[in-house]
Amino acid sequence: FFLVQQTEVNATHGNQPVVYAQGSDIIYNGYLSSAGYQLLLDTSANSGTKPARLVINSGGGPVDAGMDIGIWVFEKELDVLVIEKCMSSCANYVFPAAKNKEISEGAVVAWHGSAVEISQAAYEDFITDMLKNAEKHLAAFPAKEREIQKEQLVSNFKKWLNNQQIRQKGFFKIIGIDERVTVLGEEYGVVDFYFLSVEDMHKFGIKNIKAPINYAATDLTPFRKKKPIEFLKLKER
Repeated sequence: FFLVQQTEVNATHGNQPVVYAQGSDIIYNGYLSSAGYQLLLDTSANSGTKPARLVINSGGGPVDAGMDIGIWVFEKELDVLVIEKCMSSCANYVFPAAKNKEISEGAVVAWHGSAVEISQAAYEDFITDMLKNAEKHLAAFPAKEREIQKEQLVSNFKKWLNNQQIRQKGFFKIIGIDERVTVLGEEYGVVDFYFLSVEDMHKFGIKNIKAPINYAATDLTPFRKKKPIEFLKLKER
């Protein structure tokens, strides 16, 4: 099945995720989003077969959508099979929530941070980008009102981030995983994405994992065309 479906699962369809059912599998290809979450719910409800496994290829997405999908996977007691990649929010929330986890040959599950711990530099970069993206909208306001609008945007983001941090702590408590797995990069000086051995994932409570024997030596060339990524080996403590 997966040799036949590989091309279809990895096909690019813009930013809109592609979700469909095949037997007891639900296939999800694309970024995580609220629309993708709704597609999962609708596809599962209309498939006529109780889902047993989520087959996913995703570069991540908003943390709220990731947690929505992760809780759905956890409550449905689904297995997860990663085709090509499960990165960022997919690695944070979807992969560890599965009952049984499988990583296909050449695929990676990679983290690079989460809502709970965000560096000051990353926070400042986000605020800068947010205000830059809002420049066209803000230009319509008088100078004094423009500053008020900027302050409101920053305030709204702080409230949103605080809510996501609270929700994330509750999420990891529910699924029984140590959330520190999502923020190891800064501790180890990793520039961006990192992935771990099966043994090291076990240390954070992520168990029942099937991965290629040579998973730690996965060819990262295809991933590095888009983002820096490296294998991270935990220090003995």
